[in-house]
This record gives sequence, structure tokens and C-alpha cells, in this order.
Amino acid sequence: MQTLPDASSIRTAQFRQLTEALESLRQERLPADRALDRFFRTRRFLGGRDRRFIADGVFGILRRQRFLEYCLQDGLTGTPSASDLAGLFLLTQGWSERALARFLPAGQAARLSDALRQANQQSMSFALRHSLPDILAESLIRDWGESEAEQLACALATTAPLDLRVNTLRSDRDHLRARLFESGIELDNTPFAPHGLRRENRAALFKAPGFKEGAFEVQDEGSQLLAALVDVPTRGRVVDYCAGAGGKTLALAMDMNNKGEILACDVIGRKLTELARRARRAGAHNIRIHSLA
Repeated sequence: MQTLPDASSIRTAQFRQLTEALESLRQERLPADRALDRFFRTRRFLGGRDRRFIADGVFGILRRQRFLEYCLQDGLTGTPSASDLAGLFLLTQGWSERALARFLPAGQAARLSDALRQANQQSMSFALRHSLPDILAESLIRDWGESEAEQLACALATTAPLDLRVNTLRSDRDHLRARLFESGIELDNTPFAPHGLRRENRAALFKAPGFKEGAFEVQDEGSQLLAALVDVPTRGRVVDYCAGAGGKTLALAMDMNNKGEILACDVIGRKLTELARRARRAGAHNIRIHSLA
């Protein structure tokens, strides 16, 4: 289960901002992280604690959306309201109906509590219980068996740790880890990626020492391992045919020690523009960018 603050520590304004963020995501034709970033940029007054509650709530609701909408389907016409989704999600996180009634009309809180209780009494499919598309749920069970699939589905519903990749063109893992520790950001080495650091909860890494000078990139360990598996030749010529904004491209450039050449291609120009900006910050000079559009 995702851990959210107890209801007693949440203000009415924070709950309202959570529902406004959900409404904003519905209107934006953007990936959820970018839409939420835009939402926060228009609300500079929100503090770090407010932003954590809103972000954790939004992404928690997205992970559980199919189950939440199933609970709300009786008597519902159209799309569930943001306050219904937010309230029901918080009930699944251990909030009581009484606690929720601080933020919603008592009748609405009672209705949501009844909806959750009735849903939990029903027999539902693996896919519905874990808010997965049917085809993915079937694939997990077929490939891994019911017990392993259950563990994988539960893992998908949890908040991922925050991983970063140390850019060895600018720093090394031990030095950067110590530097970030001095600024109050404690990280552990990733278990498999040789240049990775990990933090279990969020931190303002984009404002941390070393980021602006390109000492690290935020990148999950899986992507770091994929780049390492390529085993690029130091002085070779490499084509990254779907480079996007360049996360793995930059990892390849680092592994080549800024030698040889990487031809980074994509059909989306704005992603290549972002790649060029990131490459300059990282000090990666062996990347040549080519638009396929």
C-alpha cells in the first residue's frame, strides 16, 4: 500500500488542490508527469509538503483508476468526479469515513465508503483488483503463474524509488554520493547498475549540487542496465534510432568516454531539442543529432 499522510495532518486546501490537479490532468493532452509539472508551475505558492501530497495522490489514483471507477459505477452517468476519485482513493489508503467527511459533504463521504465496502465484498477478476488492462493481466498470469503475477501486480501499484545515474564524464559515484549527503540528500548505491544511486522517497534533485553542471541524470536502474548491455565500443559508431530526449543516449556517450560517434535520431523535434540541451549539460560531445521527421 502507498503511504500517505494521516487525514489529521492534511488541510482542506490540500485536498482541494488534489482535486484541481486531477481536473487539470483531464484537460491536458500531455503525459501525467508533464501535466502535473505545468499545474505546479501555475501554483508557485504550494510548498514541498503540499506538492508531495498532491503528486502522491494523483499518481496513486492513476495506478488504481480502473478499480476506483469500478467501485463508482453504480448509479454513475459519465465520468466520475475528481472529488469522488480522490475521496475513494484516500479510503483505500486507510482513511476513515469520518476523516474524509472533513473534506467532503458527509453524504458524499458515506456514499464513497459504502461503494468501497460493497466492491470489496464482491468477487472480482485479477485485472480489476489490480487495475490492470485485461491483456496485461492475462500475460502476467500466463508467463509467471498466479503467485508471481500477484507479486508483480502489487509492485506495479507501489511508488517506484528515485534512481539517478552518475555521469562519469563529470564525477564518480562515491564523490557525488558524499556531496549530496552533505546537502542533506541521502542515497544508496543501486543493486545492479554500476553508476546508479537510489533514494526510496522523493527529493528536490533538480536543485541539488551537481545537477546543473551535469554530474548526474535522473534515470531508473532498468534503463541504465539496458544501456550497459549494449556494450558499446569506445571508438565505434552507434545509431540510436529512437533516441527521444536522450536518457539512454547520454548513458551510451558516457560509456564511450566521449569518443567515437553516436547518431541520435527521432521523429519528434522537441525531444531532440531537449537531448541537445541535456548533452551540453552532461559534457557529451560525441552525439550528432538527426531528425527523421
